Amino acid sequence: MTPTKNFQGVKTLWNHVSKYLNRAIQAIEKAKRLPTYLIVLVGCLVFFNSLFNGFIIGDDEEQILLNPLVQSLNNLPQFFLGSTYYEIASKSNFGLFYRPLMLSSYSLIYAVVGPDPFMFHLVQVVFHLGNGLLLFLLFKKLKLSRLVAFFASLLFLIHPINSETVFHIANLQEVLFLFFGLVSTLIYINSFKTKNLFHQAVVSLFLLIALFAKETAILFIVLIALYTWVYQRSKLRSMFVVIPPILVYVFFRLKLAQVHYQIPQISQIGELSLNQRLFQVPSVVWYYLKTFLFPAKLVTQQFWLVASIQWFDLVAFVSFCLAIIFIGFRLKSHQKLYWFFGGWLLVGLGLHSQVMPLYLTVAERWFYFPSIGVIGLVASMAANFLGKKTLMIFFTSILVILSVRTFVRSFDWRDSYSLLEADLGQAENDYYNQNLYGSLLIREGAYQQAEPYILQSTSQHKFIGNMSNLGSVYLHQQKLEDAERAYKQSLELGQSYTSLVNYVNFLFYFKKDYQTTQTVIASYLPHYRNGYDLWLVQAQLYAQTGDYSKALQSAQIAYQLHQSQITAEVLRQVKAKEPIQIGHLLSN
Repeated sequence: MTPTKNFQGVKTLWNHVSKYLNRAIQAIEKAKRLPTYLIVLVGCLVFFNSLFNGFIIGDDEEQILLNPLVQSLNNLPQFFLGSTYYEIASKSNFGLFYRPLMLSSYSLIYAVVGPDPFMFHLVQVVFHLGNGLLLFLLFKKLKLSRLVAFFASLLFLIHPINSETVFHIANLQEVLFLFFGLVSTLIYINSFKTKNLFHQAVVSLFLLIALFAKETAILFIVLIALYTWVYQRSKLRSMFVVIPPILVYVFFRLKLAQVHYQIPQISQIGELSLNQRLFQVPSVVWYYLKTFLFPAKLVTQQFWLVASIQWFDLVAFVSFCLAIIFIGFRLKSHQKLYWFFGGWLLVGLGLHSQVMPLYLTVAERWFYFPSIGVIGLVASMAANFLGKKTLMIFFTSILVILSVRTFVRSFDWRDSYSLLEADLGQAENDYYNQNLYGSLLIREGAYQQAEPYILQSTSQHKFIGNMSNLGSVYLHQQKLEDAERAYKQSLELGQSYTSLVNYVNFLFYFKKDYQTTQTVIASYLPHYRNGYDLWLVQAQLYAQTGDYSKALQSAQIAYQLHQSQITAEVLRQVKAKEPIQIGHLLSN
């Protein structure tokens, strides 16, 4: 075959491809509802597999499965009066976060289907699809063509860096705050045309709902100010619409719930000085940007730190910033749009750059909001520099690759074991995931297999959970002195009912140090009045000294708090004034 015939064949093929590309472009640009249907269809195909995943160890369990408040709609008002975790032993909310809308959503789902992860995942996917559709509307409102807006929305929808937000039930607050934040932003933009006071009131309402979903919604208040400055500078007074939701949110969070900003003991980065945290900024920002560009390695819960400025990360970060600025001045159209989304990216990354310390170093879910800024910049550049056919081919190719990566990642989230086995060793200083994996093994009684993970975790950073697990490993090995040292250190690192019970049970059942046991119980029982484990041990302590009156009182309280075979047997033996023998029940 001659070169001329080869060229003619390629040309004929391109003519056919070009014809189909033109038809596809016309369909997207002219068919009113087609882009909406396609966004939903693609989202369903990519995330369908995730609907059959289970709950994950950690927040899924503590905020839903082990949280009795979530399991009854009668408790909806209480979600606005405390944090996200609930401790039965003290009958009190605790935690770092104020997210009443998330807990209310969990409770509504639980009331309908109970502890069925399918429905929890379905709600999360539906809100994520809703966010993709709202972004499509926002891009069009900001004067992008339907074609560019369509592909930009799809890029957000299926990008692997956003997959954790959708796959992890405990991240419901991410999709909720973005959804209501986008709704408020769209209504705010539209209010300049309608000049309707009702619309302005609705903006305030949805901003408040977004804040009740997650405190990060404060960024939408910044975006509203940014939009007004860029597009409606003569109407700056309209920004006052953001004041009422801020005031109401502050009142609820600080006055009623009394949830203040704090750094958990589990966080190493919270222990750093401001100068040390500034060293982290280039590496943190570059991590998000490179993961967005090349999402090959995806890992949850990352706690790594850098000891000094990483020059490659710094140069890459500065180069990216200079490139964004240079391109911005070269654009012939959509300049306002470009700088608006540049600001979107800046405020989103700024909040998560560790200038203000957070409880992790990086987390993929924290890029859910900033990713829109990157996508807006890409969309602005595509509208300026790419023809329609080139744009169609470029975005379609990228979307196929990224969709496959996200779909494959959904299998890692099948259950706790599959996720942790996929993620372990993928990030430095992975002490949190190592402890979680060790916890799973301890639950199965596989103490020997758990030991190396727990030891590696504690060697990197000691916190309540891994030190308590280390005590359990040593106890199983009959290393009583080591076990006691680990349990005590766990309690010194912070307050945890589980760690306390482990230590009390160790002192009473294994070390048989009854005096120390009584001292510890007397110290903690005023706070944990509903901790049946403490009452159960105290009943046995009193019975040993012959004080059956107090033993009976403690045994009755333990049984009332938790009716089980072991509490019933202790109560029976105390009533009969028999020597308490429950070793056979403990072993079971």
